[in-house]
Amino acid sequence: MLAAGRGSSRPNSGTFFLPRRGPGFQTPGPSMGRGALRRVPFAFLSGPLDRMERRWLAFFLVFTGAYFILIAPMFNRRLSPQEGADAPVGTPDAVVQTPGQTPGPTPRAEAWPEPGRESAAAEPVRAPDVTMETAPIEVVDTGLATVHLSTLGAVPISWKLQPTERLAAVRDHDSGTTYVVNLVPQVRHTPDREYPLQLSGRTVDQFNRVVYAVERSQTKDGAIEVRFTSPAIEDVVVVKTYRFERDSYAVGLEVEVRNGAYRTRLGDAEDGWGLGWQGGFMQPAAARMGFWDEMFAAVSIGDRLRLRKMGSGDDPQRYSRDIGWAGQEKKYFAALLVPSPDNQPDSVTVAVRRRNLTPEYDVKGVAAPMSVTLHHPAAILGPEESARLNYTLVATPKSYDLLVELSQTVPMPAGAMPLSSVVFGKMIWGQDWLRPICLLLLRALKGFESLVHNWGLAIILLVLVVKILLYPLSHWAIKAQARTMAEQMRIKPLLDKITEKHKDDPQKKSQEMMKLYREHGINPLGALRGCFPMLLQMPIFFALYILLAQAVELRGQGFLWILDLAEPDRLIPFGSFRVPLLGWDAFNILPLLMALTQYYTSKLMTANVSDPMQRQIMVMMPIVFVFILYNMPSGLMLYWTVQNIWQIGHTVLTKRYVALHDTPSGGAPAASAPA
Repeated sequence: MLAAGRGSSRPNSGTFFLPRRGPGFQTPGPSMGRGALRRVPFAFLSGPLDRMERRWLAFFLVFTGAYFILIAPMFNRRLSPQEGADAPVGTPDAVVQTPGQTPGPTPRAEAWPEPGRESAAAEPVRAPDVTMETAPIEVVDTGLATVHLSTLGAVPISWKLQPTERLAAVRDHDSGTTYVVNLVPQVRHTPDREYPLQLSGRTVDQFNRVVYAVERSQTKDGAIEVRFTSPAIEDVVVVKTYRFERDSYAVGLEVEVRNGAYRTRLGDAEDGWGLGWQGGFMQPAAARMGFWDEMFAAVSIGDRLRLRKMGSGDDPQRYSRDIGWAGQEKKYFAALLVPSPDNQPDSVTVAVRRRNLTPEYDVKGVAAPMSVTLHHPAAILGPEESARLNYTLVATPKSYDLLVELSQTVPMPAGAMPLSSVVFGKMIWGQDWLRPICLLLLRALKGFESLVHNWGLAIILLVLVVKILLYPLSHWAIKAQARTMAEQMRIKPLLDKITEKHKDDPQKKSQEMMKLYREHGINPLGALRGCFPMLLQMPIFFALYILLAQAVELRGQGFLWILDLAEPDRLIPFGSFRVPLLGWDAFNILPLLMALTQYYTSKLMTANVSDPMQRQIMVMMPIVFVFILYNMPSGLMLYWTVQNIWQIGHTVLTKRYVALHDTPSGGAPAASAPA
């Protein structure tokens, strides 16, 4: 039986829409009278300010405006699914259209054959005019992924991950269309463009431009093997064999180079020979969340994971020690090449090659396509000798439990990092010690989801449980600050007299103030006692932020009006309309609720702050957060809003408790403390 898809054309890639970008946004300072300070919530911008305070306020406004103009557009821009990482889901017969390509016959994925069933081998084709658009393809559907393998170079030209229980389907907010992820960039074909799993090195690189014969069969254990055999070039033949298992994200790959009657040099002294994931990863798209949405090369080196980001024009980066595995990864997905233990590579190269910079990458904010190549030592093949490379390609969503299972089943070099190390491997400030906290919170979040069967409710439960566990520390911190501030309020008139008397002698003023503190038994640093418990809570806050920004489990999960907790909530889509300057295409209510609750939290915190500059900055921050976080994932905004609501209630109740039970000696009422 002939292999499925022979004689058919390459799959289609769909229409491309280049992203639009707008200028940034700068907020002017409102002008209001002093009388409005008690009536209007945001009247804090008025009032008398001294010269230094006006300078600080001007600096803050200029800095904020510069942020909106230069950086905020990258966060606020939203891509359509055709522009972003997703490609439309089609029927089993659907194809991907390359721009400029004439649609050809539709390839069909052969049904999973019965054990022992084989397909006949086809003769190799060597035609100089064959391109990726016209070369026959082989289609394999494993249930988790649909892979299109081109006979030109025997490389994948499409690798779609299908929606499953572990990878929820994602729907477009406007059209309701469902999309799946394609790990191979669907961009315009050029004759010298690289594709994943191409061969690299002397002798073998010429086999990337020939048409292979294809043979498809099923093994006794039920796996499908697709074997590509090249025509002989200078008496050398290359055989590439893919092994697909049902319902598995791991794909075996064997490359065999068969030599003829003459001695042949395989690779060169510097780079040897090998293969990799070249030509980019997923669709070219501008990063909407900055650091989290960017592409990285992932390389296991000894007991460490190296993540490398490359830009156009950067010099290639080479790693040549204790290589375990390598590949590329993004926010939710990864494609990792794991060598078998008996043929470990001696180096890895990460580079951006100019021939891969198709027009789709010529857009501001879109990362250049990287190529990650694993190199093996060069060799001399004698007559009739052969050389082999054995790899396992793991093309998968970055689910921690899934990658732990794959690390236990995929043969890996000794000492290599587990595949699960790519989950929460990106820390924006390099705090690797936060990763265990992220994993612990992820396990708790999954546990809550198994109880309530909704990820939105699970986020709310996670916030409440964390706050309850940290309640003793928070309560002690608020009480400690309240007592210290009450003591300082009692001696404030004396401090004001010292300040007025020695305003021209700072040294004398400090001495008199310290003397006053000693006379009244007050520690001037006592207010800092309440800060230490707050500092202990910061790792949990940052870990939750990282978790909700990277967890693939939230992708495609809905809650109330939210279609996807990994995307903005988009309560009211604007369609094709974009808000001038900001580029917003929908009304997101969660960032506004977060800013409103943050404003009242800040108002409680600044109740007893006498410095007007501090009051203005602390209350202006929620306004800035609206613009910075407007297009952040709704799961993160939901977490932040629930936390603010808890903090408001906790602060109000604790202040009342302190006022009733912790009145300081001398009869003066205790002052309210910041939360």
